[in-house]
Amino acid sequence: MNIYSSLFHLIVKMIAYLIGAVFAITYVAVFLIMGMIKLLMLIICVTVLLVACVFAYIMYEESKDHCSLNNDDCHQSDACVYRGECTCKEVSRVFGILANRCVATETSYCAKSVACRERGACTYIETCWPTIDDHCSEDKSCMPGSEQDCAKSKACKENGDCSFNFEQFSCEKGSDEDCARSEECKEFNHCFFVNSECVEDKALYCAESRGCLEDGACSPRDHTCIALTREDCAQSEVCREEGKCSPHKETCQALTREDCVGSKICEDEGKCSPLAESCIALTKEDCAASCQVHEKCIPFEGVCIKSLEE
Repeated sequence: MNIYSSLFHLIVKMIAYLIGAVFAITYVAVFLIMGMIKLLMLIICVTVLLVACVFAYIMYEESKDHCSLNNDDCHQSDACVYRGECTCKEVSRVFGILANRCVATETSYCAKSVACRERGACTYIETCWPTIDDHCSEDKSCMPGSEQDCAKSKACKENGDCSFNFEQFSCEKGSDEDCARSEECKEFNHCFFVNSECVEDKALYCAESRGCLEDGACSPRDHTCIALTREDCAQSEVCREEGKCSPHKETCQALTREDCVGSKICEDEGKCSPLAESCIALTKEDCAASCQVHEKCIPFEGVCIKSLEE
């Protein structure tokens, strides 16, 4: 880095240390001279000190990628080596301040970076991510840009992240083949792909998964876990709590009165009749238990109520 960039870093550090020293002295002075009488002033000083330190830290961090008007600083920086950010450009920084910074501009630099070797970020890409207000949030950086980028990465060889996600511009596990070629397969026998992971046994993985425990997704199909049998649903939380005990369209749903009766939602709220794949209160018989406990005896619009005036 040239003398101007080094001087900039030195000045930022000195300002941070000076601010910290001034407010530390102020803190001690207020405590010794005024004691507890001016406790409020002490609290204010501490707050200002913390804000000043945070501001100084942000400015210091922002100064790390500072560069001069030529590219020499960037070519020697960690930003270039690790992320392919090797070109010095004027960009907007913290608080809208314009300054020079090392940024990615060419695929040739990306291809030489550590990020390329580690996670396949070998291609310079300009992307537009939609924001909440339908505007465009631009992102210009080195990212995975093809199946080839992912296939030659360390993440592919070690973990099976060999498939290119066109929507997210990322490398991830996408097939049994991805898992089978990984070191994770050779060392731990995690050679099969399911639910975005490499696992040893799909059936065992699904049976022991949280989705099985909660939603009955205990059976493997293709690359995911689904509810396939009544046994899958019977052991699930949605069966016990909501009466969704029948497999339907790969999930557990409430299809029969037998599903609903005996569930917690039937016992507590009187929702003992199936409708639209859920349990609801349809008859006075449904509301019998709710009537005794909560005095809610009248079925109305799927729930038990005390009176029609509610």
